[in-house]
Amino acid sequence: MDKEVKKMNANSNNYAYLYDRVKVNAGEKQLFGTQVTYEVNTTGCAIPKNGLVDSANVDKLRKEYNLGSLRDYLNLMTSTHYEMNKERYQKMGIEKPNLY
Repeated sequence: MDKEVKKMNANSNNYAYLYDRVKVNAGEKQLFGTQVTYEVNTTGCAIPKNGLVDSANVDKLRKEYNLGSLRDYLNLMTSTHYEMNKERYQKMGIEKPNLY
């Protein structure tokens, strides 16, 4: 855990989002899976942009930073994206969000 988060000088989940955003913008894999992109031409599913450093342990790390499971987060992002683009997806024959 980041030393400033440990000292309570930084919000842990805000740190996680910022850390991932910086990594993604640098073209690198992220730790927490907070930055997503969507499979827009197929299912509309949210997926971690640029991939993850350690997908096997991502939920353990997310928990340390007060984030819910990656599955729940991706499902929330997928559902939100679907609702915002519902007409488009229905024209493609997708009647509901494709959740994990």
